[in-house]
Amino acid sequence: MLEDGEWDANDQLLRLSRLRRREAELVERFGASAVHAYLAGRLWLVYHVIGKLAGMVYVWQRSA
Repeated sequence: MLEDGEWDANDQLLRLSRLRRREAELVERFGASAVHAYLAGRLWLVYHVIGKLAGMVYVWQRSA
């Protein structure tokens, strides 16, 4: 996404910074769960890009 130009990391980090500065005001206006959900959604891609997350799914099977 970064190489294709579909996602702008600078814009994303700037938005996260602004959200952190105004977090108390936004929580009061929209509620804690909405603000934290938005924050988590934005951080997920940043963490994925810097290698803190791996794109895999674990499937557990029960053997009898």
